[in-house]
Amino acid sequence: MFYRFDQLWTACPPEQKKEREEGLFLWLEGEREALPPSLQGIALPEQKRIHFCKVETVKDCFVGTMAIPDEEGHRQQMAFAFSSQSLVLEGKTALLKSCIEKLEDDAPTECATPARMFCHFLSTLIEGEPELLERMEDRAAALETAVLSGGSLKRFDQKMLAHRKRVMNLAHYYLQLADCLGTLRENVPHLLDEEDVRLMSLLSERVGRMREETQMLREYLMQIQEVYQGQIGIRQNEIMKLLTIVTVVFLPLTLLVGWYGMNFAFMPELTWKWGYPVVIGIAVAIVLILILWFKKKKFW
Repeated sequence: MFYRFDQLWTACPPEQKKEREEGLFLWLEGEREALPPSLQGIALPEQKRIHFCKVETVKDCFVGTMAIPDEEGHRQQMAFAFSSQSLVLEGKTALLKSCIEKLEDDAPTECATPARMFCHFLSTLIEGEPELLERMEDRAAALETAVLSGGSLKRFDQKMLAHRKRVMNLAHYYLQLADCLGTLRENVPHLLDEEDVRLMSLLSERVGRMREETQMLREYLMQIQEVYQGQIGIRQNEIMKLLTIVTVVFLPLTLLVGWYGMNFAFMPELTWKWGYPVVIGIAVAIVLILILWFKKKKFW
C-alpha cells in the first residue's frame, strides 16, 4: 500500500505512485517505483538486510534503517530517508502501520516538514516502550516470586536466558537509537530547524532513560539468578542435613549389628533367652535418643 501525507495519511491510487513529486510518502509493501526528485539516487536498504539502527548522511539527505525488537525478541525492520522537501518510510511491519494510524490524530498539520514529521514518527514509535519494560519487569518479578516461594525450578535456566536475551536486545536497540538521534542532532545537512533539534533532544533524553531502565532490569535479572543459586544451595544443604541425620542414626545400629555378627564361639547373648529382645530394645532406644537429641538441638 502507498500513502501520502496531506493533512492526513491517505492511500494513493496506483497511477499516482509514478508521479515524481515532493512530499511525505510511505510504502507499506516495499514498493519502490519512484522516489521524489530530492531523493533520487538514494538506495534504501532491503528489508532482509536490516539488522540494526543507523543513520547516514547521503547527498544532503538523511538515510537510515531501524530494527525494532518486540516483546518476543523478533525484529521489525524499516528504512527511511528524508531531505528538506520529502520523507519516505518503507516497511512491511504492523508496527509501522500502527504508528501511521496514530500519527493521523497527532501529526502536526502546520509546519509539517519532513524533519518535523519524522520527529513525531520517532516519538510515536517509542511511546509504548515504557509499558513494554514494565511488562518485562513484571515477568521477572513473577519469576523471582516462584523461586522464593519454593515452587518448581524446572526450566528456570531457559526462562532466565529468554528474559536476558530480550533485555539485551532492547539495550542494544536503545543504544543504537540514541546514536541515531545524536547523528540527527548534529544536523550536518542542515535539514532540522531549532524546534526539530529540540524535539530530537527530548527524544534522546527519553531513550536514555529507557536505556537506564534496561540496565536496571539486567541487574534485577542478575539478582534473581543469584537468588536462584542461593535456593539451590539451600535445597542441597537440606538434602545433606537429612542424609547426615540418617547416617548418624544408623551408624550405632551398624556397629551393633557388626558386633553381634562376629562368629565367636563364646558370646553369652547368643544363647540367652532374652538376648534378641534386649538387642531390639537397645536399637530402638538408640534411635529414640538420637531423634530427641536432634530435636533439642533443632537439627531437624
